[in-house]
Amino acid sequence: MLFFLSHGLLVQKKSTAISPSMSFTPLYSDVVIPPCDEPLPKEMLIPEKVVSWTVQEVCRWLKMKKLNDLLLPFVWHNIDGHSLLALHAHRAEGVVEVLRHMGATRVGISLNFYMFLNELLAAPPGPTYQEMLVIGGVAALLWACL
Repeated sequence: MLFFLSHGLLVQKKSTAISPSMSFTPLYSDVVIPPCDEPLPKEMLIPEKVVSWTVQEVCRWLKMKKLNDLLLPFVWHNIDGHSLLALHAHRAEGVVEVLRHMGATRVGISLNFYMFLNELLAAPPGPTYQEMLVIGGVAALLWACL
């Protein structure tokens, strides 16, 4: 095990073993996850505090939610509280696509992340893809009638 200082945090060099649920680019082989075993205190789990979260606090939240497969891509892409809020602006399909681009290949993990993020930020989930198709079809039908 190798320890070194990165971004003011003492981090541990991980083995290069890759989770079978993730497909990583070679860049992920050098990613080290900051210490994040301790859960976040309840006072940090409110929407107003999320924006100020560091990457380490995001990792602690992911571990609390048992989303360990997302730790490597979130550290590599430097996902902090601001980034979580940007992800929250997407609908489920957008979040799944962003996470797939980051290396999360299992849709279930991505949808769980989306559900937990909505729960954290106390926002109702947006319309599903099927609902958007229906809304779009109705709008197209109305436009054709004009």
